[in-house]
Amino acid sequence: MAEIGPAPVRKPTAFSCALLLASAPAFADPMVFVNVAQDGLSGQHTLKVMREAVSKNSPEAPLKSSVVLEEPVAHTPPGPKQILAEVNRLLNEGKAAYNRSNLDGATEAIAQAEAMAMSTEPLPETFEALAELERLNGLIALKQKDPAAADEAFKNAFTLKPELASLDSSMGVYARMLKSKDRGQGQVVIKAEPMTAWVSIDGAKAQTGTSAPLEAGTHFVAASREGYLGQIQRVTVPKGKVVPVSFVLPEATNESELVVARANVSAAAGDASRALSAKKIAELMKTRFVVLVRPDDAALYDTQTFRLGAFEPIEKAVQTATQALRGEAPRPLITDAEVKAAEVRREEAAVAAQPSDWYKKPWAIATGAVLLGGIIAGVTAGIVVSSNKPPTYSFSSWCHASDCPPLN
Repeated sequence: MAEIGPAPVRKPTAFSCALLLASAPAFADPMVFVNVAQDGLSGQHTLKVMREAVSKNSPEAPLKSSVVLEEPVAHTPPGPKQILAEVNRLLNEGKAAYNRSNLDGATEAIAQAEAMAMSTEPLPETFEALAELERLNGLIALKQKDPAAADEAFKNAFTLKPELASLDSSMGVYARMLKSKDRGQGQVVIKAEPMTAWVSIDGAKAQTGTSAPLEAGTHFVAASREGYLGQIQRVTVPKGKVVPVSFVLPEATNESELVVARANVSAAAGDASRALSAKKIAELMKTRFVVLVRPDDAALYDTQTFRLGAFEPIEKAVQTATQALRGEAPRPLITDAEVKAAEVRREEAAVAAQPSDWYKKPWAIATGAVLLGGIIAGVTAGIVVSSNKPPTYSFSSWCHASDCPPLN
């Protein structure tokens, strides 16, 4: 067999903070409290005190969730791409150990990588990584002189990634040998919740219910759906048997998005950007009211009016939140009286900026006529007098180019 060379992979990154989110049904929470203190921990106690006070004041509308930032207690879970990056790192580590004839080290790396791959989303890259891991398992089994384990591993690898059969001549020979063996057939019956989940068998699209006949042996059955966490199950299908496979997909969390939205609130320079971040939190949490809590004050955002209230002392903020839960309109950031006063000032300023109509008065018209008559008479007299005098020239007088004397 040819040696296996490692491929470059990206190292996974770590999140800088964590979000602890209590579970609640969709659209069931009327109000969410968010700690937006700059240092994270300083607003946590205030948030809990305020939440308990509002809940006590409004037992008819219990609060079922809150967003609390605690740093650095934990980290948000890595995403599928990060998990697959770690899987590929372990795969390359296993390949390097195999090339050094360190079969124990290779086996350990493969076991860790397969466990991680089976725990993430059933993406095409996931099944490709599983195929490479199964191929390496087959190579190790051959060196350990375990043909049955090698056959099973290579069968899985070729099923998940058929192009491996053309990787080199030895793989092609092994694939043809496995194809010539009659292992028998079996089936699986797939049930998934939600019922609209997409299912696949060995990376190929399938349907819920009874599957088409499958070659007896190991198969990878998966289910996924947008808004839910996908799952992969390794299923052994005996010859002539029908194996039930069930999936109950949990709803996907949005911790990473909430971390970003909360950070945007903390870093907001003005009410407009702060309100937009509060709106994002409301959408992610599927709630109406969002209370932004700082160590000494809090502000209420209402998704129905798209209005962020002013930051108020905690006692006053508790009262505002309680009134909002009871259906009373919260105190706006700008009152109606302030809006009306601003409109009056704007109208007065507009009137003051308009030009005066004094020129329409009778006395102004008469005065203008007398002044205009005097100006016309003066100009006429000047023209007559000047026409009876010979022209004089100086540096300051104007003359036509044809009759101006040369300058000395």
